[in-house]
Amino acid sequence: MKKYTKHSLLTNFLAAIADKLGRMFLSFFFVSFMAKNLDKENFGLINYIILLCSLAITFTWVISSDQIVNELHRKKNRLGQVIGTSIFIRTLASFLTLFLFLGYAISNYSEEQFILIFLFSISIIVNPISVVHCYFRYKTDLTKLIKLDFISFITITLLKIFVIVKYKSILLLTLCFSLEYIVSAIIYVFLFYTLKEKIKLSINPKLISPMLKVGFPLLLGTFTTIIFTKIDRIVIKFILGLESVADYSIAVTLTEVWWTFPILLVQIMASRIIYSSKLLIHPLLKDICKIISSIIVFIIILTVIFGGEVIDIVYSSKYSSSYSILIIYMFSTVFIFWDSLNNQFLIKVNKEKTILMKAIIGLLVNLSFCFILIHLFGIIGAAISTLLAYFISWLSIYFLAPEIRCVLTLQVQSLFLPFPNIKKTLTELKKHEY
Repeated sequence: MKKYTKHSLLTNFLAAIADKLGRMFLSFFFVSFMAKNLDKENFGLINYIILLCSLAITFTWVISSDQIVNELHRKKNRLGQVIGTSIFIRTLASFLTLFLFLGYAISNYSEEQFILIFLFSISIIVNPISVVHCYFRYKTDLTKLIKLDFISFITITLLKIFVIVKYKSILLLTLCFSLEYIVSAIIYVFLFYTLKEKIKLSINPKLISPMLKVGFPLLLGTFTTIIFTKIDRIVIKFILGLESVADYSIAVTLTEVWWTFPILLVQIMASRIIYSSKLLIHPLLKDICKIISSIIVFIIILTVIFGGEVIDIVYSSKYSSSYSILIIYMFSTVFIFWDSLNNQFLIKVNKEKTILMKAIIGLLVNLSFCFILIHLFGIIGAAISTLLAYFISWLSIYFLAPEIRCVLTLQVQSLFLPFPNIKKTLTELKKHEY
């Protein structure tokens, strides 16, 4: 059996889990601290601007991370060309996005809000450097990157807390968020150029068209997906105001903090059991689905039992109305986790357009129901609308991509399968060569 050292799947997975646990704890604490120390309107404003920038930055993902990892596996003798061309394409997309986004912001928001949006938009400029992360994913060599990035995350989080305590300035707080993106980019560049295996970056014009041909449907799919997952907060802002955005953001934050584990598992395992495997359905996929589904069920049970108390203790009683939103929103995680796995298979079988189609379906469902249900049930209606959108988007794959129907069936069955031996599963993964 081959001995795995620093490129061990287990080593990288444990390092990533430790990183995500640490980030989850710190983010949980920081959002709590921010919610308690900022008034509802400012807390809602910060969350809304982050939402706007996350929508804008999506346009820079014209070549998605999953696509880049897949390309690196397919073109192992042209790694420098794949990375260099991907950075070039993303850079062009970043500057175009920045120009259009700031043009929109300056004509639709107040001067104070525009300044905050401008500072957050630094994330758009440095985004192309994140292509380097795809290389480390491809090599399953994430440990050092994770450590350095986590240290910077701790430092900047402490700086954010200091700014809130000392100055209570949203402007300075926004600068801290921007600094976080810049430091991460510097870490990526440093680690890439200190690799023992020197890779010469270059732009291959012949790769641009094929990569865009695959990437553009993925971009539209990703953007449409993000729109349909965030349209609820946009509609809430315009119908109910920033304070309602703050209430809704608490529920979303408590939900998204748990999304880390199954999505991380999918990302790390995808390179080993999906892209590199000659089989469509790897024998170990059943165990992976069961692990993901078990995490989902465990999280939902914890939320139902302790969610209300957690909100009151962590965020204060002024956000107690977020509990009912949290319960509904948490059930959406079932379809979010499963769908993140489905997207990997759709990329493998060259069904990128299906990702776009199901995202459009989800967007139309969420947009249609959101206006109706918010007027009927208030802020809870937005959560119900989002749950319906996730479910219908996930289910649509059954009709749009018959090739992977078996994956959906396996996901449903995984709710009832016995729990696998995790140690045995990881051992089997290390044995396989593709």
